[in-house]
Amino acid sequence: MTEKLRLDIPIILPAVQDASDACVARLLSNLQAQHGVERVHVDMGIRDGPAQLCVHYDPAILALSRIRTVVKGVGAEITERYGHAVWQVDIPHQRRARTIAERLRRLPGVIEAEASAGGIVRLEFDRSVTSEVALQDAFSKEIGRAARPLPARDGKHADDFHAPHKPERAHERDWGEHGHSHHEGGFFGTNTELIFSLVCGALLSAGYLIAKLFTVPLWLPFAFYLAAYFFGGFFTLREAVDNLRLGRFEIDMLMLVAAAGASLLGVWAEGALLLFLFSLGHALEHCAMGRAKRAIEALAELAPRTALVRRNGEIQELAVEELAVGDIVIVRPDSRLWSP
Repeated sequence: MTEKLRLDIPIILPAVQDASDACVARLLSNLQAQHGVERVHVDMGIRDGPAQLCVHYDPAILALSRIRTVVKGVGAEITERYGHAVWQVDIPHQRRARTIAERLRRLPGVIEAEASAGGIVRLEFDRSVTSEVALQDAFSKEIGRAARPLPARDGKHADDFHAPHKPERAHERDWGEHGHSHHEGGFFGTNTELIFSLVCGALLSAGYLIAKLFTVPLWLPFAFYLAAYFFGGFFTLREAVDNLRLGRFEIDMLMLVAAAGASLLGVWAEGALLLFLFSLGHALEHCAMGRAKRAIEALAELAPRTALVRRNGEIQELAVEELAVGDIVIVRPDSRLWSP
């Protein structure tokens, strides 16, 4: 005879927000090895409900109370050993996100790392080796970017489920006036790369026109081309160096090799033109990403901060983070609704 037990995974592993997390696989593996447990699998739940752990066990070998204790004990052991963190980082584009994730995986104690062009970095780490604070410090030194912890989807920090969370608006964060982080923007904020690209184009045009329209020493247009190389290749070189440190050879390095080859052949104008077009494409890509981020942040700002709730016969205005399942929410005309 086989019986089944279902438990919500967020209760067993409170720091885990995704059923595909590696900690869920560890939980399944550990429970499957228990004597009396026949099969363990994950049930994704119904609609928007939490994922559930389904344990098939033999009640003649394991009592219900015992199987509950085993499941919670294994979950507590995994939660104590493995930590999770979610950070907000200024990431200009997807290729940079891949580079950041790769470098994070090389930090001591990091088990898995993911980064997206949206600026979200997710980490899984071994608490016996490192901590989130140590990883933040190492990240700042290794990547040269500031990492800001974000609350988990349920309003609590991903690495401290019981820590109280105070809601904050986007403009209250340590970001610029347009919703961007300016920590890593460069000399002129987030538009530095675009400005460098335009300066490269201006220097290239000036050098070419001087050489064609005026009789001047050869060193004068060459000086303009050389300056164009600097401004056009500055960010490309930085990206290429990061990739080479990871043992990767990507398009940034190919552009630099092509520009260097052009200079060796004496066609400096063509090499500068190549760097200008490539850097301009990068800069426009980053600008488009920035506009998308600002649009998303503007939508997030539309979400209501409070809700009217009827509790014990009284109407109370509560923060949305304090709402619980079963609450009766009063929606008045022209009120805004939000669903997580």
